[in-house]
Amino acid sequence: MIPTGQGDIMKAASGFYFVPVIGLLEGIIGGLPLLVGKTPLTASLAIALLSLITGFNHIDGYLDFFEAVMSRGADPVMVLKDKHRGSFAIAAGLILFSILISSILSSRVDPFIQLIESSTSAAFSMYVLSLISNPSHEGLGHLFIVASKNKLKVIASLMIYITSIALVSRSIVILLILMMETTIAAFIVQFMATKRIGFVNGDAIGFTYELTLMITMATTAFI
Repeated sequence: MIPTGQGDIMKAASGFYFVPVIGLLEGIIGGLPLLVGKTPLTASLAIALLSLITGFNHIDGYLDFFEAVMSRGADPVMVLKDKHRGSFAIAAGLILFSILISSILSSRVDPFIQLIESSTSAAFSMYVLSLISNPSHEGLGHLFIVASKNKLKVIASLMIYITSIALVSRSIVILLILMMETTIAAFIVQFMATKRIGFVNGDAIGFTYELTLMITMATTAFI
């Protein structure tokens, strides 16, 4: 579900801790083409469907943040607000889809389960990033970062994530690897955003989703 109004956004922020379940459901729906078989077409359809389900919101943030970080000669905040895509964003998009599709085609395991594990972890990484970050002064990211600070919701989100992964994961080792990668990705983005932009915003949160998705898809293809 994509929030469409201020009320919806406030509700989404309040229920942000539930995001691992959203990631789980997105992975299940997005992975449906993979039940037919593991081919370039089904892999492409699965990634396209996953992007459609999320409304391309995470990809949009991923592209904006990547370009802001890489565009050294420009004001990163202005780059984030620029609606036009530059060469860095185009390259980032190609890298993203190439790695995701290649990870499915190279997978030694069931790609349907692989995508579910990764999308659930990617969703949880957004919560982890929000938790370890200070809120920016404006933007939708501010609401989600503030909402993530509730201690009970932190515990609940972690338990929901562990339970969601446990439902489909092949072993406790996989679960631990996914948790480690999810946490590391969040800290990396938090460092990058703070160093380059000065704060963590919604684009950084979207970037974390796609970065974690790439990392976990690539590693689970071989373990």
